[in-house]
Amino acid sequence: ISAANTKSLTITGADAVSTGVITAANIETVSATAAKALSVSTINSSTANKLTTVNLTSTTEGVTAAVIGSATNTETLNVTINAAKDISQAGAINSTKVGNISAVSTGGTASVAAAAIVGANATTMGDVTITAKTDAITGTIGNTTLATLGTVSMTSTDGKVAFTAINAKDTGGITVNASAKTTIDNGSGVAATVINDGGNITASLAGAAAAKVNYTVATKGVVNLTATNTGGLTSTIKNAGAIADALTSTITLGNA
Repeated sequence: ISAANTKSLTITGADAVSTGVITAANIETVSATAAKALSVSTINSSTANKLTTVNLTSTTEGVTAAVIGSATNTETLNVTINAAKDISQAGAINSTKVGNISAVSTGGTASVAAAAIVGANATTMGDVTITAKTDAITGTIGNTTLATLGTVSMTSTDGKVAFTAINAKDTGGITVNASAKTTIDNGSGVAATVINDGGNITASLAGAAAAKVNYTVATKGVVNLTATNTGGLTSTIKNAGAIADALTSTITLGNA
């Protein structure tokens, strides 16, 4: 779908729905809903820079999606994906400004940019929420110059939480919450990393999972971690500052 003047695209299917590449130069909103499986190819490109909203829904089955947005997209991009079964969004989600990203699978796995980056070129980002019955998976969220990052929440009811890294340079501090039944790490048994080059990190770990997550404040700030997960915790925590700053990191361990 590449008609230059297309600004809004709405697709509704009573059965399965599959789309081709959506690269209309002026596309702003894409909404696709399928009663059964939904498959959506790349949305946006280097010539389509006004994308603001993507909503993808399968009411009874899963959603498969590809790249959403681009490094040159100038608008704040919000993405919402809902499915009764698995969500598999492969490739980056990107814009110079990223709003809220939400992926919720009520009966399967939610995988978002598992081998890619959410907001590689973003200067600001809203909340990132990935919720699944089985596994909640992503690759890297943010970048080392990301000035603001909302709350990152990853939740798995019956499986694992897996992410490679969460990066920001947010002087206001960032919040990262993860809860799972089996493991919380990078998906391969190695510690995931949370780094804020600009300020504090507030984090929580919950569920029955064994957690391996490292937290680093690179310039000035503290790490406040509350770990109530019952499967154990392996973590390296680094804060930054001088004695005169009188900063205190707080680590609260429940059954971890």
